[in-house]
Amino acid sequence: ETNIPYQMLEDAGVSHGDKVRCIVRRKGTAVFDSTVTYAPSFGFVSEADPLVMISETKHVELAKNLRDIATEYDIGSGPDWTMELSKEI
Repeated sequence: ETNIPYQMLEDAGVSHGDKVRCIVRRKGTAVFDSTVTYAPSFGFVSEADPLVMISETKHVELAKNLRDIATEYDIGSGPDWTMELSKEI
């Protein structure tokens, strides 16, 4: 889960089902860079597929269906970490 309010995605015109390029960086170096689906929940993507969704606390969440994306890509939190999201056209 991030500290990015979900409203930022909707304000940018991103809707469920859209493809979103997601880049997660640690100290400027990309550790995850992929196009993922913006979906309402895990059930909208296949097992092991990554997705962007809204967490229970109404923040943007990068996840992977039935997997631990943070462990797989060694993603952490704090001031060294950034996430860039852009709608794929």
